[in-house]
Amino acid sequence: MNETVPLALLLGGEEQTARDKLEAVYEFQKNLYKIFLPYDLKNKGTNLTFEKRITVGEFQTVLGSWIDVDKYFSTVAGQKFVTKDDEMNVDALDYFKRLRYIIQGTDKEVLANYIVYNFVELARSYFPSYMPVEANTRSEKCLQLFIMNDMMYPSSSLFVEKHLSPELHTMAALIINGLEHQFVITFEDSDWIDSKVIQRLKSMKISIGGEDWITDPVSIDKRYETLEAVAGDYLQNRANIVRFRNNRRARRYRSPPEVIKSKYVYDVSTEQNNLFNELFVPTGILMEPLASASYPDAYLYGSIGTDIGTTLIFSLDKNNNSIYANKSECWKDQIDAYQLHGKNLSGQLNIDIFIADNVGFKLSYGAYKNAFISKHSLPNLNLTEDQLFFVGLNQYFCGHYAPEFELERIKVWQYTPDKLRALHVIANSPEFARAFKCSKMSTLNPEKKCSVW
Repeated sequence: MNETVPLALLLGGEEQTARDKLEAVYEFQKNLYKIFLPYDLKNKGTNLTFEKRITVGEFQTVLGSWIDVDKYFSTVAGQKFVTKDDEMNVDALDYFKRLRYIIQGTDKEVLANYIVYNFVELARSYFPSYMPVEANTRSEKCLQLFIMNDMMYPSSSLFVEKHLSPELHTMAALIINGLEHQFVITFEDSDWIDSKVIQRLKSMKISIGGEDWITDPVSIDKRYETLEAVAGDYLQNRANIVRFRNNRRARRYRSPPEVIKSKYVYDVSTEQNNLFNELFVPTGILMEPLASASYPDAYLYGSIGTDIGTTLIFSLDKNNNSIYANKSECWKDQIDAYQLHGKNLSGQLNIDIFIADNVGFKLSYGAYKNAFISKHSLPNLNLTEDQLFFVGLNQYFCGHYAPEFELERIKVWQYTPDKLRALHVIANSPEFARAFKCSKMSTLNPEKKCSVW
């Protein structure tokens, strides 16, 4: 109550009155908890009905008279778009059967207060008086909420226009073309890569920076032409965005699914969409310090080339290739011996990521060697082309985390530390040892090195 009452008072009123009303809401909430069933019970042999496909009319019968389902859908979407004969998937059908009796036995004032309170809790981030508790400024919080709430495309359009130069777009396309060529010549006659993988690669769609349509002002304007924005009223704009989104979905209800594949253009990692056979290189990775049109080609192959090469490798089904699995045993032995911040990580690290990093590096290094390379270096650095490649590669892995945070991420999220990923690539690379003339038997040039081929 000490947390809920102040939230309710954002709408005004007396504290004691709010407390009394919320006590009744709290009792109602407890009744809802009593009929809530964890989803994992579905797999424990219960007689309960979880997901079921029924008509809208049948769902109305389950709920009873306390709500008009047709009116609810029409109100949410701003238009009538379903009939009682339309089918729908209902998750946890038994929950709704029980809900009917709880709703019918609860005072309408309590129900109204429950709805209003949950709205306030959901919408408080949009209130004029709300300030985020984090270090972020109000404007940063507003922008974050703006992007998260169906407005990513206009912001993506502005981001790509500002940060992606035509020169770097062209360079990224050349690197990808080189990587694809290197992939084909490396694996075309391989005994552990299916020929269908090669064909998928050859027909893969490449999207650099973002899809073409998001940089077209006409397309952006057309998508949002029915959205009304109100200057200075953040909460109203949020409501307008929700209505706009629901209305758009309702209009397309009986149409073929809308295929929108754009990812966040400000991400800093390449993604591959196997469903649409598309490689997406976001603008975020084509920015300093990873990339710049003024950077040497060798550096770019090492940084963004390694990232893209690693992503390509993740498209392979390694689990069905016994030869690949046998060769990966060498890497497993290495990985199980790794320590971080004084902790042994044996059995905690995902070997697939290390394998993909190593193979991605080999693809990028091979593409770099086969490419026409500009002969210029970075200012004030007396580095060879090969050395620049590895500087770029390590920039790709560069990051800094508090030891406690990093170890917790490994434990909870199976996170693979960037430091170990970089170490694993270069320690298994004879090319790195030659480029920097590493002493034999040193940490970065061990006698035993692992490789898939």
